[in-house]
Amino acid sequence: MTFAGIVAALILGFIPATIASKKGRDFMTWYIYGFLLFIVALPHSLIISKTEDQKLKDASASGRVPCPFCKELIHIDAVVCPHCQRDLPADFKEKAMASCAPPEEPQRKKPSASMKGQIEWAKNHPEDNK
Repeated sequence: MTFAGIVAALILGFIPATIASKKGRDFMTWYIYGFLLFIVALPHSLIISKTEDQKLKDASASGRVPCPFCKELIHIDAVVCPHCQRDLPADFKEKAMASCAPPEEPQRKKPSASMKGQIEWAKNHPEDNK
């Protein structure tokens, strides 16, 4: 394979990787697949379905959540599930809104008293920090 062929394969590998990553698949895995077997990877990336996690993300972005009884996607403001015909609980909307919210950033730990003492000691004794 020539240098130009390798460069072309490196560039073409991005196409199936991008398509597959939008469907919830791992970008690097599909990039390697597209680099090595572009002619197979491109149609494969077009044919594969979205992952379940990606389907839920897309649905919650459009205001749809799974029914707590039948697990079919329903509108967040629904009172009765159109699929199983069951009345939804009164707190369904609040719970659904909480599940659609992005996860909170983890809190950073504050330095402990012993760590603060070590930091102070290091500031007061710069000659020992070499």
